[in-house]
Amino acid sequence: MEQALEGGCVVYWVGTSWKMNKTLAEATDFIKALAGFVPGFDDRIQPFVIPPFTAAREVKKALATTRVKVGAQNMHWADAGAWTGEISPVLYRRSCLEADSIVGLA
Repeated sequence: MEQALEGGCVVYWVGTSWKMNKTLAEATDFIKALAGFVPGFDDRIQPFVIPPFTAAREVKKALATTRVKVGAQNMHWADAGAWTGEISPVLYRRSCLEADSIVGLA
């Protein structure tokens, strides 16, 4: 994904959605390795990860001192309700992610 900023600068969003992969331990190991590479990234690259909800809080915490953005894989439009298996924006916000989070597609 590409984002044009003021002054004609372009920022490239580079990241990955983990789908139904990575246990909490695997996610933690991956993030530790990723965090070591981030300082070497060009400023025009905005790195991001989209972990499963089960790992989102720990991933967000582990990346707090980096510039890696953490997103949500899936988000239901309702704040609450009888939606089996769905995660609402309220649950994401209260558990780990801000309102401006990336929502993964596909």
